[in-house]
Amino acid sequence: MKVEFTHTVEDFILYYRSRRIVRAARRGAQLKSRAIVRSQKNAVLVVAVTLFFGGLILSLASALYLAFVSSLIWFAPAIVIAFFLAIMLLSIILSLTSVKGIRRQFESDPTNKLPSSAEITDAGLHFATPISRSTIMWPGILGVVSLPQALYILETEDLAHIIPSRAFSNQEEMKTFAAEIESRTHQYTAV
Repeated sequence: MKVEFTHTVEDFILYYRSRRIVRAARRGAQLKSRAIVRSQKNAVLVVAVTLFFGGLILSLASALYLAFVSSLIWFAPAIVIAFFLAIMLLSIILSLTSVKGIRRQFESDPTNKLPSSAEITDAGLHFATPISRSTIMWPGILGVVSLPQALYILETEDLAHIIPSRAFSNQEEMKTFAAEIESRTHQYTAV
């Protein structure tokens, strides 16, 4: 079975955002696809809400202490609002700079944009581009993580080959591809 695709920067951003999920799946955690997708979509919101409430509690406590100690009761709301805005701005900046770095890294390597193919062979999983070819032998594949947007073929905990779902004609073909890889890797991992 052979699939062809071209990577986009969104494939790399998705992998960056889902690395913890991929690592958890690699360790054998049972994850539901719906929960994974939901957690990816809401990751920034969860961080922002956590920072908001943590910052709000801290700023309220310090503002009230300051107000009662130095009789500056009018100053307390200003401190709360300023601290909240600073935390929100910091979380937005951190989120944007990490995505910007991924984009810069993707754009700096022209080989990322070349058409690619992945083929299941008897020897292993064969990847090819117009300028390179490589085969990962079956014992070298640690596992496969299937998300609705992509398949991740894991060589190590931090190295995954990304096959986007658009390389497949439908989700069923993607599941079949992943199942074939899993069946071939499991015969080597029963040591």
